[in-house]
Amino acid sequence: FPVTIGTRLFQNRYEKPIETVFTSTGRTYGNGNREQSQGIELEWLQEISSHWSVRTTYTRMDLPDSAAREAEQLASVEVNYATGRWNWNLMGFYQDQRNNPVTDSTWTKLDDFWILSTRLRYEINPGCDLALTVKNLTNSDYSTPSQSLGKPQGIPNRGRELNAAIEWKF
Repeated sequence: FPVTIGTRLFQNRYEKPIETVFTSTGRTYGNGNREQSQGIELEWLQEISSHWSVRTTYTRMDLPDSAAREAEQLASVEVNYATGRWNWNLMGFYQDQRNNPVTDSTWTKLDDFWILSTRLRYEINPGCDLALTVKNLTNSDYSTPSQSLGKPQGIPNRGRELNAAIEWKF
């Protein structure tokens, strides 16, 4: 069964990026200085059988100061099973610690986290699927950075979420 392994090096250059600026009267936006980010991404895709596959990714980035809210490390794993009209997958993604603004000069670290989700899909016909998705399967309690000041614990994210859908393709 085929294996795909990939490595990508990347660099992004930003000319006058739009940045959040905190002032005594609140939050505003302004153009920042030229900056860049770079990193590496690793990917492994393994077909285990004609029905099963596994895909993993890892990204490590060197980010500019203006991207302080962003995680420097990301990862994901996906296990997929497909047979006939049925498809099921279990997906997990990881985000490293992130910075959260408390005042215009003070930041706190938010914990890193893994989130697991799953999806079951049935193809009724080539243009219509039924799908059941559970996001945050383990009901993890995690926060992400705030866009404003004064929220030292960040913004809490949703707990477990269940979604049933009929998807039409046209």
